[in-house]
Amino acid sequence: MKKNLPTSKSAAHPDAIALAKLVLRKWGVVAFFAGTLLATAAAVLTIWFWEPSYDAKQFVKIRQNREFIAIDDNSNKKMEPKRYLAPVSSEPLLRELLVEEAVIERRPDITIPELKSMIRYEAVGGELYAIICRDQDPQLAAIVAELIANELLNGINDDRQQTLANLRQKIDDKILNAEADVTTLSNKMRDLNAKMMLSEPGDTTRADPTGAIRIKLENDLDVKQANLKLQQVALVRKKEELENVEDNFEEVLVLASVNSSPILSGIDTQIRQLKAERSNSLRLGSGHPSMEAINERLSRAHENREGEYAKLLETARETWVNTEKARLTREIKQIDSYIQTVTSSISSDKNEITQLVSEYRESNDLNFQIKELGWERDRAAESLSFWIDRLSNVSGKQLAEFDVTLFGTDNGSTAVQIPLQPVEQYPFKLLLIACTPAFFLPLALAFLWELKMQRVSHPDQMKGHIPSSLLGEIADLPMRSQTQARMNSKRITRQLRLYEESVDNLSAIMMHIAESQPMVFSVTSASSNEGKTTLSSQLAISSARSNFGRTLLVDADLRSPSLHRLLELPVSPGLTDILSGSATLEEAISETQIDNLDVLPAGKLLTSPRRYFSGDPWHETLALLKDRYDHIVIDTPPVLAASESLAISKECDHALMCILRDVSVTDSVKRAYDRLIAADVNVVGYAFSGVPQTEYAIKYGSYEYNMS
Repeated sequence: MKKNLPTSKSAAHPDAIALAKLVLRKWGVVAFFAGTLLATAAAVLTIWFWEPSYDAKQFVKIRQNREFIAIDDNSNKKMEPKRYLAPVSSEPLLRELLVEEAVIERRPDITIPELKSMIRYEAVGGELYAIICRDQDPQLAAIVAELIANELLNGINDDRQQTLANLRQKIDDKILNAEADVTTLSNKMRDLNAKMMLSEPGDTTRADPTGAIRIKLENDLDVKQANLKLQQVALVRKKEELENVEDNFEEVLVLASVNSSPILSGIDTQIRQLKAERSNSLRLGSGHPSMEAINERLSRAHENREGEYAKLLETARETWVNTEKARLTREIKQIDSYIQTVTSSISSDKNEITQLVSEYRESNDLNFQIKELGWERDRAAESLSFWIDRLSNVSGKQLAEFDVTLFGTDNGSTAVQIPLQPVEQYPFKLLLIACTPAFFLPLALAFLWELKMQRVSHPDQMKGHIPSSLLGEIADLPMRSQTQARMNSKRITRQLRLYEESVDNLSAIMMHIAESQPMVFSVTSASSNEGKTTLSSQLAISSARSNFGRTLLVDADLRSPSLHRLLELPVSPGLTDILSGSATLEEAISETQIDNLDVLPAGKLLTSPRRYFSGDPWHETLALLKDRYDHIVIDTPPVLAASESLAISKECDHALMCILRDVSVTDSVKRAYDRLIAADVNVVGYAFSGVPQTEYAIKYGSYEYNMS
């Protein structure tokens, strides 16, 4: 029994491209019209329930107060409108609106979340900002926008007093700090002057009174540090050369010394002598013993020279490597010693510079501190005077960091105008949001349906499910609704020939598979309506016309026989009559207009189909048919729907599965194949039918007849 191949997870679903093509082929037209209807319904409902919204705007001008900024000593401070406009959607302000009579009259049940969703602000340009209220009631929107603007201004006026009080407090703190700084610095200067009057005069014999020695030492220190870095880099490179000295050896470095060695010179002299003897012996002939002896000696001399050369080269290499290592080691020690010397000198110079700086500061510290304190006291006094002037400028003024005013219309009115035009004349965005999903919903449902069904749209999809081979692809038949006149056209004739050629290819493969005659093979499928009857009849016709011998077409689909209608024959007597013993083969088998082709119809079904094929009559009947015919094609019922299909196919030499494009389901085909294998049926392969004519011609080519 054949073993089933493991089903890979990636092969469980068709790839996205194949699935999309399948959906468009089967459902494209239906999905388009259904989507159009749904989109139209969504558009009608959207427009029916849509109510326009209106934007009422109150413009506010926020201008930076330059006088306040100058007094606050923060000229780079940027304007932050959010600080003033953010309260427009705050709960304290919105609560005030809930008790306004104008709002209650228009909408008594309005809540704070609804108000918050209605209100926003945005920048218009420059110093101008807009407070916007959006609602389906334009009058309510105008009322709310105007009330919010007024409440906002009241809150800003309250904030102005607090801002001015903070500014005055800030100036007072600055004045107190400046007075304290002046007093502290004056006391420090008095103490230092007293200390200087009691101290001894400075030492004029110090080592570096002008600081020239210190400057020279600092310059020398920079040079030494730069030189130290260069020597450290050189040390690293020398160590790398020492590590790689053996890899840097080249034969040319010792080639002259090796070639001039006495040993090689002696061997070269011997070779020249032998070559001279060989030249003098040429007259004796190449086969002379003396010539052969000379050649042998010359060969040994060359080998001896190569060996000696290799030994001398290795000796010279070792000598060169040892010499280079000794040289590099010596240089590394020298650089390392120099680095230590320079490092010690740098440390000494740093200590000396530190000492000179300390001496210089000690000798000039008191004078420098007194001067520095004098400068700081002068700056503190200037700051004190500055903040006293600021305090006088603030007194008696009502200043604010920013001036916020309502920006009125051309006639000077600041009242909010009731909007007349809605925000959107038509809800295009809403229509797009509603219609787009509605239009693509049928296609998405079709995609999900086909994804669940897993129909076979390409023969490669079966590779991961059943191990049988694809024996052939069958082109699709021309449309049956075409008239006889069109059936005679060149296009239809070409399509019919292409279909016949695809069937002939499959028939030829089936005939070559047969090891001996007669050959009996069944044509079955997983489910009904997958083209097995059409394929079996066409295979039988192709076999009869191809001179493969006499062919019999048997209709074994007793539950739903159709070959008799296809070939315009009576259904009875047929196979059931033979198996029940009520008719003979001669009475049941009908001849056709096609040479070498006979048909055995199904006959009338009188009992369970399983009983006809469970005993010896079916086996004996099939044996009699083999004696009369060279090829027998049996149309069996679907494997999953009828249990007798396994019994019929088991008695056949081969079984051919029929898979119909865009109709057969992957899981059903796999289960049918597993049942056939479990019943010990020899499944020779499968045929993939329903391939479009154009696709088949592109894939396999179209070879026209030349009947002239």
